[in-house]
Amino acid sequence: MTNTNAGSLSESMLHLLHRAGQVADEMFTEEMQGSDLTPRQFAVLRVLQRLETASQTDIVNDLRISSSVWWRAGL
Repeated sequence: MTNTNAGSLSESMLHLLHRAGQVADEMFTEEMQGSDLTPRQFAVLRVLQRLETASQTDIVNDLRISSSVWWRAGL
């Protein structure tokens, strides 16, 4: 027998994480009005602010993203 509540989006961890990401994007957009920076570009600038002479490898490691994501994003 299938539990009808188990499929509820409000109880799905994946859906909740997706919604949290959407809310974070909305908050970022609101805070950065007038800026063309993306959240990832902003994160890179924050790393550079802290590390100043960071290599691409340092940035990727600090942001905990894979290098393939880095290259696809054109950063």
